[in-house]
Amino acid sequence: MYRSVLVNPNQRDLQLIVWRDEPSKPLAVYKLNTVTYGTASAPFLSVRCLKQLAAECSDLEVKRVINNDIYVDDLLTSSDDKVKLLKICKGTVDALKSGCFTLRKWVFNFEVREGAYPMSPNDNNIIDTFRNLNFGEHSQCRTLGLGWCNVSDDFNFNTQLQQATSNVTKRTILSSVSQIFDPLGLLSPSIIIGKVLLQRLWLLKLQWDDPLPADILRTWNRFVDSLSHLSSIKIPRHAFQCDGTRVELHIFTDASQTAYGACAYVRTVCDDRVVVKLLMSKGKVAPLKPVSIPRLELCGALLGAKLYDKDYYPLSPGHFLIGRPLTAPVCEDDLQHLPVHRLSRYQRVEQLRQQFWTRWASEYISELQIRAKWRENAELKPDTLVLIKDVALPPLKWQLGRVVRTIPGDDGIARVADIRTASGVIRRSYTKICPLVREE
Repeated sequence: MYRSVLVNPNQRDLQLIVWRDEPSKPLAVYKLNTVTYGTASAPFLSVRCLKQLAAECSDLEVKRVINNDIYVDDLLTSSDDKVKLLKICKGTVDALKSGCFTLRKWVFNFEVREGAYPMSPNDNNIIDTFRNLNFGEHSQCRTLGLGWCNVSDDFNFNTQLQQATSNVTKRTILSSVSQIFDPLGLLSPSIIIGKVLLQRLWLLKLQWDDPLPADILRTWNRFVDSLSHLSSIKIPRHAFQCDGTRVELHIFTDASQTAYGACAYVRTVCDDRVVVKLLMSKGKVAPLKPVSIPRLELCGALLGAKLYDKDYYPLSPGHFLIGRPLTAPVCEDDLQHLPVHRLSRYQRVEQLRQQFWTRWASEYISELQIRAKWRENAELKPDTLVLIKDVALPPLKWQLGRVVRTIPGDDGIARVADIRTASGVIRRSYTKICPLVREE
């Protein structure tokens, strides 16, 4: 990839090398005309060229793929439609080829063959482009120890560590644990054992090349032996179901004196089944300084909130009444706009909760309101349970009631309704009425 990017002629004198094949020959000076691997500017220059090709591309989908789905020289993209995906890939090939970046070694999770998908005559060359580039029916694509089977569409792990009976030091353990590539935290329950072992070595104040105690060496050997079972773990790449009617994100956190962690599951409700799949997880070792279990649980809650920026807190009925758990202490301060580095762990979780409540009050509540825009008669049915919105009162004091009757206007469309509450019958406009149970 780097050799496809030319360097400005004014800067090529900074890339001079001296070389000779034999000591008896005179020294020769070579000038490198392209970006050189190993220089500090090489990644930026190559990626900047990709960004420029995306900026010059007229196809919005291809521009999105080049900007968001390329990591250095690897492309990973997807689509719900196979024909659309092939067209996107063909457009990406043409766009990058105009800048001398040739894409090859394509891997698809479906068979690419002529006549398999409905295409126009002008698009038949797309199949020819990728038919001979697909690695095969049972190909394995690996990147830094993370494997992907294109047929089953599963992730697998092929990390293998050599067990050493002697000369095991803190340096070798750190090097071995760092070899396990797990960007989504799918192996956190296994990797955390090695991290805890490293923490024990720090507590013993051993030097990098000091021999390890016998008990730690035995623990390390058992950990290396257990890694052989990682190859049997298969993680579905596609966590979402295409035919789902409702998708939920559930985040669980837990903590102990040794470590704490969080995991996120995607729960998809389909017409005839419910599918739950692991999305990501993250684990951390407990601090060296002794910390109470409640504080570690709070660390786990913060870690769970960070798994996804918009899913701030585990939902409970109290969130939909007052914006916080019913048993949680009230935080009087508004922390929404304070910088993160100025907050404690508790204040950070409270900040995320306040942001969630603000969005729920301003976005979700408005979705419950009927917005017919006066074009059709979308009357509230009698006895419908409603929440009467009042911006002057806190949510805990908003009134509940049931619709008694609706009052139509001169055009026959109802815009206000009478509602029976605990204090009597009141009349409110539809913009202040939020049905809690929407009947189909």
